[in-house]
Amino acid sequence: MTEAGLSLPYIAVLVALAVACVLLAVIVLAPTREPETVSVAAGPRTRDRTPAEPAALAQPVKQPAKAAMWPCMLDMDAADLPFDDRLALVKRLGLIGDDWCAPILSRAMREETDPRMLDALAAALQASRYE
Repeated sequence: MTEAGLSLPYIAVLVALAVACVLLAVIVLAPTREPETVSVAAGPRTRDRTPAEPAALAQPVKQPAKAAMWPCMLDMDAADLPFDDRLALVKRLGLIGDDWCAPILSRAMREETDPRMLDALAAALQASRYE
């Protein structure tokens, strides 16, 4: 026992806890370093390239189809929902017909392009009680 009435193992535990707290504070509060950026210099341009054919330049560039994002209004993980599942969801929202369904259906109407989906959306919007 020391003069203060604390045993040596108790003091060792307190010191270890204090050191652990200081190390944890340094780890948590230390500023993070930004990742280093590497710049790559392009080599000299060569003149031996053949120009692109005019016919190749005239071809339209096919844009990838935009994913319908309206299902994310119901579930954030539903961004890549297949067409058949989206169609079933539209029919179910039309059956529910509450006020909260109509904004989802109207956004779906703006994002969808398939005629079958647009017909289902129009029917679901008619069935909803949204004014």
